[in-house]
Amino acid sequence: MQRSVQAGRKGLTEDKYDDLLHFADSPKFTEREKVALTLGQQRWIKTLGIGHHEVLADTSVGLAPSVEARGGT
Repeated sequence: MQRSVQAGRKGLTEDKYDDLLHFADSPKFTEREKVALTLGQQRWIKTLGIGHHEVLADTSVGLAPSVEARGGT
């Protein structure tokens, strides 16, 4: 099953999608590409205004706490 008809037309296969979901462990991405994916994700999360533990609250994943929440400046 293809997740998106448009993505399928542009060559995105389920294998490529799985590689992207697990990019941090994939040998198919360079360190530079992995950093770019991570920074892009963080920018998108901040753009949406999502704070630490607001999504997947029962896990330890998410944004680092803000400076104010840590009591720092």
